[in-house]
Amino acid sequence: MTAVSAEETSSSLPEGPDGASSVQVAVRVRPMLPHEAGNTQCIEVLKNSPTTKISNVVRLGGETGPKFTFDQVFPLTTSQEDVFRNRVASLVANCLEGYNATILAYGQTGSGKTHTIMGPSASITSAVQDEQKAGVIPRAIREIFDRLGGGYSDKESASDDDLENDRKRSFDEKVSNEYDVRVQFLEVYGQEIRDLLAATQDTSKKLSIRDVGMEEPEVVGASEMKVESAEEALLCLTRGMYRRVTGATAMNESSSRSHAIFSLIIEQSTVLD
Repeated sequence: MTAVSAEETSSSLPEGPDGASSVQVAVRVRPMLPHEAGNTQCIEVLKNSPTTKISNVVRLGGETGPKFTFDQVFPLTTSQEDVFRNRVASLVANCLEGYNATILAYGQTGSGKTHTIMGPSASITSAVQDEQKAGVIPRAIREIFDRLGGGYSDKESASDDDLENDRKRSFDEKVSNEYDVRVQFLEVYGQEIRDLLAATQDTSKKLSIRDVGMEEPEVVGASEMKVESAEEALLCLTRGMYRRVTGATAMNESSSRSHAIFSLIIEQSTVLD
């Protein structure tokens, strides 16, 4: 199983912008792989009550097994699109309203983290570029640039407020917004922080974390690449993924041997004509 944690933070709001808890945890259950022993289903996805609209409970080991409750549980048949629309799309919208948003995937080696976050791991390039099979990060990148461009990739998923604001912007020609989008891609390997977007991979250059008071901690010396489109951001993502440290394990031939942090920094400025 892969756990996907969604978090929204703000210095003035103890809860998320929609009134929900600012930290939520969803679990995605993956099917057995061909090389894994056995084919008996040992995990059941259930609902906490008949009135609950979404599945949010997993039971292990049959009818007498223990149950665990989460904010949402995705069964074996869940598509990449369903994961994004249910757990991430709202974070993208809130991020563009000025809130910090974080998606954290965690689980043991082979649990499906890379598949959920990036896409099928057979090829990094195809995983990022394939819009049908793409994971959370490529979809979020495309969604952000779709919205910044004044449109929505899925009109049905846009809220009434989103569409109303879009109409208001089209009538207000005296005010325009400009956006600056930058990406940063870091890897934590052992006790070191590596810049995956650096022009050269100089292993002698050490990065350090500095606490800047009330603001978020920053990694001193880490590069930030300005991107003008989703394609440029995806190119940075692909380039950084190829630079990650990998190694074979008993469960995964190309397991990532580190933690990776991909960040999008979005700054908005208002221009009065």
